[in-house]
Amino acid sequence: MISYELALTLSVVGVLLIAGDFSLKHIVEKQAGDLGLLSWNIIGFSKDHGSFTQIIGCICFFIAAIAETNRVPFDLPEAESELVAGFHTEYASMKFAMFFIGEYTSMIAVSSLFAILFLAAGCRPSLLRGC
Repeated sequence: MISYELALTLSVVGVLLIAGDFSLKHIVEKQAGDLGLLSWNIIGFSKDHGSFTQIIGCICFFIAAIAETNRVPFDLPEAESELVAGFHTEYASMKFAMFFIGEYTSMIAVSSLFAILFLAAGCRPSLLRGC
C-alpha cells in the first residue's frame, strides 16, 4: 500500500526539476515568463527547457491532496453508515471547532501549494505577459 504523501511528493519533483530551486518564490518567478499562461507548469512550455508539461503531476498532486485532507471519495475514517461519527460525539463545542480548524487549515495549505506549484500563484492568466 502506497501512502498519499509519496504520490504528493513525487508529483512535485518535476516542478522542482524545471525550476531548479526549492524556493517557492523562485518557482513562481520561473512560471512568470514572457509566454504568460503558456509558462505555467500545468501547460509547461518555456524557451529554456522546451516543452515539459506537468499535467500528470498536477493530476496526481490534486488526487493525493484530496486524499490527504480526507475529502469525499477518500473519507473512509468517517463511516457514513453509522448514525453519528466518532469525533462528532467525542468532542463538544471548542474542541470540535479546533478539530475542524485544523482540517480546514490543511486544506488551505494544500490549495496554496497547488496554486504556487502548478498555477503560478498570483500571476494573471494573460497570453501576452507574465506577472
